Amino acid sequence: MQNLSAFPNLDYLVEGRRYPVCILGGDRFVDWFLHARPIQLNTDYTFKIMRLSYESGVWGFDISCRFNLINAFKKLKDRFPEAIGIGNPNWLCGYKLKNTNLWDIKDRVVLTMIQKLSRENKSLKNLVAKIPESHNSRLIIKKGTQPLTDNEIKRIYIDEQVWLDRINLLQGVVDFCLIGADYADWMCGLNRLDLIRWQIETVRRNGMIPVSVSHLSSITIPLLDKEDFGAHWVYANRAWMYLDPELAADAIRVAAKPITAFKILSNIQLPDEIEPTIRDLRKLGVKSFVVGLENPEHVKDTLPRVMNALISISRENNN
Repeated sequence: MQNLSAFPNLDYLVEGRRYPVCILGGDRFVDWFLHARPIQLNTDYTFKIMRLSYESGVWGFDISCRFNLINAFKKLKDRFPEAIGIGNPNWLCGYKLKNTNLWDIKDRVVLTMIQKLSRENKSLKNLVAKIPESHNSRLIIKKGTQPLTDNEIKRIYIDEQVWLDRINLLQGVVDFCLIGADYADWMCGLNRLDLIRWQIETVRRNGMIPVSVSHLSSITIPLLDKEDFGAHWVYANRAWMYLDPELAADAIRVAAKPITAFKILSNIQLPDEIEPTIRDLRKLGVKSFVVGLENPEHVKDTLPRVMNALISISRENNN
């Protein structure tokens, strides 16, 4: 194992707690991607990737509420107490209308959100009109979809037991907890931030610092930055900035809370593009980066390039 002094300035403080500059993404180790690729969900394999990443300078770990991730991180934390956990309890986390998961009627939710945005934000009207042509699966709506009524929007709720069970799994394991994902986009668009605020309260009550995670940065960050979050996660690769990359970049640039970028490698075709991508995001004000790695080869081939870029930029900024 390399000495951590070989990786200077790769963390900073968020509300007095160490927060990592580089984070191992957790999506590659959860079961909702089984249809796309063969992955191993056992604790030993997950721990192996975590350990290799930690020894390469990654101090942060995205921990979904899956046994392999939680158990592997506990094992890592026992061996390397400096490791920093960021809980991610958001998949099907209890958002409902009547007895239906909001995810199961997401076309109706997204259509309603788009209609509201086009009425309330004139600068987005032309962009919203182009959404059906977009490659973005989060915004494509099936023909014949009907929007939610105002009464239905008011009746959206969180199944508290579902959410609290997730928080209980993470309590005492991680220092930070993500809140939102698609639900943050939807609640910002539907003016139901009261549900997000309730989640923030539960996270703080259990000793974790809440961190927002969202995709429609141009819409969400100006709103979420006013809430009691310690930091934010956003799609910050320009190819993944939905609705309007320039408006999203502006929102990131002026945010008061620290920004973490995820999906940063999604549009990179060549290894030499990694450092320029990170440099561009740092110029926007992005402070941390999530890297999706799923096997030892990825750790050995990709991670050194990411870490070298981060270390180089850090040293330049300190000179």
